[in-house]
Amino acid sequence: ILDLTFADLVQTGNVVLGKNAKWTTTTGTSFDAYTGDGTALTTELVDYTQLSYKDLVVIPQTTKTLHIKYSYVSQKGGGANGADIVIEEEKDIPLTYTNDKGWEAGVHYTYNLTIGPSEILIEPVLTDGTTEVSTDITVQ
Repeated sequence: ILDLTFADLVQTGNVVLGKNAKWTTTTGTSFDAYTGDGTALTTELVDYTQLSYKDLVVIPQTTKTLHIKYSYVSQKGGGANGADIVIEEEKDIPLTYTNDKGWEAGVHYTYNLTIGPSEILIEPVLTDGTTEVSTDITVQ
């Protein structure tokens, strides 16, 4: 993986607190989760400081699209002078899931990416966040 960017990700918004929080958001912008300096993000990556964010927390909003740039060796040693033939591709992948309601508050969304030469698979996993109830809230 050479680059991961969320399209139209909203990073600020306003909330009206009540029985259910009601969010209004501003316009989103592209958000770089990983921009390599020529170093690919791989499963062998040890220097995690290259990641823009290790745990990304976003405000509730519609699910977004992930732009991914990646490369893979198509034929090892199959090019001129025995060089590897490397294929580089870019894809826009919607992060929607079954019964998509957008990214909701209190839910953890994990996306497992599987990249192969014929397809990219995304498996979203949704889990409830830890709910903490407090009756001692002061809003100013």
